[in-house]
Amino acid sequence: MAGTPCQTFFFFGGYTQDSLHEISGQRTQRAYDLFEERGGKLLSAYALLGDRDLTMIADLPGIREAMLVSVALTKITG
Repeated sequence: MAGTPCQTFFFFGGYTQDSLHEISGQRTQRAYDLFEERGGKLLSAYALLGDRDLTMIADLPGIREAMLVSVALTKITG
């Protein structure tokens, strides 16, 4: 990622009853890894109250990488 200009993206998500039961340190690490695999970095993640349960803020090289991470996050988190 060094020397590569990045854009900042916000990802929003929600938990289902099933996904709540599957929360683990391994799944969280896998989420972090997804950003790095696409040339980016997860900057922060926050729990939310309201219509959405969480948000992640990340730097990624572009929209394509952001979309790929978004799809992959959905697959691993349900």
